Amino acid sequence: MLIDSRAFDGDLQTMRAKRLEAPGTPVLYLVAEDELMLLLPSITEPDDVCLHGASPELIAHRLTRILVGGDPRLPRRDPLTGLLARSELLAQIELRCARADPRRPLSLIIFDLDLFKQLNDEYGHTVGDLVLREWAIRLRAHAPEQAIASRYGGEEMALLFWASEAEALAQAELISEAVRSQPFTDEHIRVSVSAGLTTTEEIVAPNELVGEADQAVYAAKAAGRDRCVHYAELEREALREDEDIDVFTFENMTRVISERIASMIARRGRRIFRDLKRQADVDSLTGLYSRRYLDRRLAFEFSEARRLDAPLTVAMIDVDHFGKVNKNHGWPSGDLVLKRMAEVVQQNIRTSDWVARYGGEELCLVMAGTPLDQAASVLERLRIAVESTPFVTEEDVTLHVTISIGAAENGELPNIADLAKVCSDRLLEAKRAGRNQVKF
Repeated sequence: MLIDSRAFDGDLQTMRAKRLEAPGTPVLYLVAEDELMLLLPSITEPDDVCLHGASPELIAHRLTRILVGGDPRLPRRDPLTGLLARSELLAQIELRCARADPRRPLSLIIFDLDLFKQLNDEYGHTVGDLVLREWAIRLRAHAPEQAIASRYGGEEMALLFWASEAEALAQAELISEAVRSQPFTDEHIRVSVSAGLTTTEEIVAPNELVGEADQAVYAAKAAGRDRCVHYAELEREALREDEDIDVFTFENMTRVISERIASMIARRGRRIFRDLKRQADVDSLTGLYSRRYLDRRLAFEFSEARRLDAPLTVAMIDVDHFGKVNKNHGWPSGDLVLKRMAEVVQQNIRTSDWVARYGGEELCLVMAGTPLDQAASVLERLRIAVESTPFVTEEDVTLHVTISIGAAENGELPNIADLAKVCSDRLLEAKRAGRNQVKF
């Protein structure tokens, strides 16, 4: 099926609805340049797209491809992007290299998405695959009619076509701009490409053509990425500096590979450090913040409250008769009670508050920007929530659990130690008064 956006006056929503009327039927969209980026996220294999103004031959070719794409007699294609497979590209390079001459120069462009591994690390491989699919669609949409477009490998795409050095450079710049000009996927990811080109006007070995384009890619990366570099310019630069071209390109490769290794080590190091820090900051049993995090963060909260002359309320929470739970039902049941207690507390505090495991069965609730009189209603609600929640042991015995709470506000207290002592004293007061109550 052929769907032309002009028939819908550019209304892409109605055009997409038209697509749903023929489920299972491959569709070729004809769209304007400014509509292409809006349509990309909704295009799925085997559908394809052409720009308005494409030749009838190109449209016929694209229709044939999507209609009989599964025919084993047709060239192999990459299943993710729909572009020709690498093996098909290499076969075409071999065929065309034997026919190049000054009247019909042959050009090869290898495009490499910049920092793609970093993109995968940040957003995940599913999003990375979506970026590759959109990238392939943009490549097809802007490629010359007779060009061979291929997924060269990983995040690399290639274009093989009859063109001079100047024409190939212009084409590479056009496609690079199509990549960088609009974000990718629903994540609105900005992406750029580095392009390496080579052109031959005489018969050459296929691996020589591929090698030159590959070296030009390294040169584009080494120069700062998001660049198009022609191998002929590398040769000219090497001559100007009286340098051997192989040494010149080896230095580029070394620079890029060293940068990639350093970047990979840095990324993995940051990830490992972040995981270790997260483990240190989170209590493994309850999932609440750890005592280590509490000591560090509470010092900051106290300092900020003093600097801003703002209230800060801290509450110590203790499970009543917790020793009896462990003695009568065992430590595993005690752990279940603490885990459930952590869930109840988190469900009944405000999003602006945070809670840490102080030690044993004691929790510490921090309420920044909250005076004690306002905190009282939150703490009473929390006490009632715990009292009305059933707690279950490993043996499926239901327990009635309560908590005692002691709270204090920073006010005129000079330091955290004094604030903690007041909270502790009030917690003991709640215990001595019969437990299951809040003292402030």
